[in-house]
Amino acid sequence: DLKTLYNRRIGAEAGELPQPGIAYGDYALWQKETFGEEATVEQEAYWLEQFKGELPVLDLPADFPPPPGISFRGGLEKLELSDELIGRLKFQCLNKRVILFSALLSAYY
Repeated sequence: DLKTLYNRRIGAEAGELPQPGIAYGDYALWQKETFGEEATVEQEAYWLEQFKGELPVLDLPADFPPPPGISFRGGLEKLELSDELIGRLKFQCLNKRVILFSALLSAYY
């Protein structure tokens, strides 16, 4: 479906999308009826029984030891942009049909 829509967008030949066999509302109703309160309570009781008591420690082997002194502290970089620059960026984003976040993230990378 994505390829068909993309091809239609760029002007290439594309077929029609097939109609979905079921509407989301129908699926949601089926799910609500199937997984109602009673079924959910039974499933919760089952899993609480399975996991009662002490849980085992998952000790997976690593392919290499972590380097000594590893830290997960991040950094902070601040940069102020002028109102004029922000306005021009927003204008360009509108023309290119992208959101400002994506444009700034692209510039950052």
